Amino acid sequence: MNRSRSFTLFATCLSGLFAAVLLVLAFQVSPAASQVIPEDEAEANKAEQAESQAPARQRAELLGGGGGPLFVGLDDATLNTYRIDPETNVATPAFTGVEVWGSAYDPFNDRVLFNSGSALWEWPVGGAPSFIGTITGTGTTLSFVGLAFYDNALYGTRNIGGDTGEGIYRIDPGTAVATLVTTYTLGSAGLDLGGFAVDRDTGKFYATNDDATPLGAGLVEIDLNGNATLIAPYLDGETDVDGLAIGDGRAYLITDDNTPPYFHVFDFSVMTYTAVVSSPFTTSEIFAGGAWIEGFANIEVDPTSLSSTQATDTIVIQTLTISNTGDGTLDWEIFEEAPAAMPAPAPTSLPVVPYEAGRHAPSAGAAPAEAARSQGSDDSAPLRLAGLPSTEAYAWNSQNGPYYTVFDLAVPEILPNTTIFTGTGSFIGAGEYYDGAVYMLDTANNLWEVDPATG
Repeated sequence: MNRSRSFTLFATCLSGLFAAVLLVLAFQVSPAASQVIPEDEAEANKAEQAESQAPARQRAELLGGGGGPLFVGLDDATLNTYRIDPETNVATPAFTGVEVWGSAYDPFNDRVLFNSGSALWEWPVGGAPSFIGTITGTGTTLSFVGLAFYDNALYGTRNIGGDTGEGIYRIDPGTAVATLVTTYTLGSAGLDLGGFAVDRDTGKFYATNDDATPLGAGLVEIDLNGNATLIAPYLDGETDVDGLAIGDGRAYLITDDNTPPYFHVFDFSVMTYTAVVSSPFTTSEIFAGGAWIEGFANIEVDPTSLSSTQATDTIVIQTLTISNTGDGTLDWEIFEEAPAAMPAPAPTSLPVVPYEAGRHAPSAGAAPAEAARSQGSDDSAPLRLAGLPSTEAYAWNSQNGPYYTVFDLAVPEILPNTTIFTGTGSFIGAGEYYDGAVYMLDTANNLWEVDPATG
């Protein structure tokens, strides 16, 4: 890269991979629902079963520590979960032994939170999945079909319970306690949400909706007040999409089968479907989960500062290493800071010039006595504070007129309307009282003589 000064920069990205095989005992398995019945009924049956039965034991097995940013899984504990690179379509097994209904990535702790019905799990990326607890709300076991993580909070969608039970919940990932945030404004009959995710760049929540009416089946935007808007209908005859992941400005619609053998990709920059990603699934299941694994970038600079002093026409080469020790994308740029401005020279002392007085004394003449001043018909006599002498001032008020006023300096907030002043349309900027008359100078450089008694 070209720089305006002679120094060399070397940028490097640090990353690490590790792999292990661990066996963890945890909970939750549900008998597979029949695929003969309609998909929405099978989903509801399995969700109700998850809430009515105690979780059974499952064994989680770590399969790998690397892979792409797109995480996908199904609700069959015997099948692998995967990390997919959307650019190459390479799918790397992640772990197996636990069902995945909904999933979301927590970038603060570099983990995927996922649920198997009412069982909440966490998968430290590259580690072994572990059981957190059974999801409950007001003492009742609750099952969820979609999860989203945003602003250090976990949200979930529930597909059973009717108008008062279906909606968006906030789930405490430490205690697995769920609290209802909102129900759907269209009601339980108007939405059938499966996949659920948030665009971390915009803070907008999205879901996949399998209900054909009234919005239409497809990708929808939904806010935390329960209002949903159709963004794009499903393609290729899709009627059931159960997983959703959002990352890098795109939404990945995760289906729970292999027909068609790919996932559609919706690009928010052009607001249309632009690509597909190959599906690693080979069977047809009931639920699917997806998440976008991309944490925060962490920049490290070594050394933290550079400095050099050299003679004219000499070259000094110094190395600055910029590293990304996080797992998010790091975008950076470097520029030279402008040199500090030289302090301004101290001003030289100016000669002291004595003030030259005018022709008259500073206060020539006395103001006319109150009794000698006549007032117009619309005058209001100035109010005076008890015990204070008469201290009148003569002025021009630009508001409500403009008008000429004589007011008492003891109560300057009271400006009697002595008379309408129509002598000028320009603003009066200065004035003086001299020898029984008031002189005013306007902004058009006109000098006016005003009768102090009548205006």
